[in-house]
Amino acid sequence: MGKGKRWGLTVVGALLASALATSLAVAAFPERPIEFTVPFAAGGGSDIMARTIAAIMEQEKILPQPLAVVNRPGASGVLGYTHVGNKSSSSRSWAR
Repeated sequence: MGKGKRWGLTVVGALLASALATSLAVAAFPERPIEFTVPFAAGGGSDIMARTIAAIMEQEKILPQPLAVVNRPGASGVLGYTHVGNKSSSSRSWAR
């Protein structure tokens, strides 16, 4: 077997091994409920819209996990957006 053919087989083997390793390392998206933060008080228009969207997404099975609507009122929405901004990058949080 020549050096070129051996080198080619080594490259192909490495590519296949790396493809297999990455597919095994990927977790199911998402692993826990998604937090949908509404930066205004409960009962307002934004809250009703967020809860309606969450209900439709659960009913139609658009996402594999449910949406948990969380209200964080205060400071004209700054507290809610700060809450989402301070979450780790691995968390599943949305803001309205």
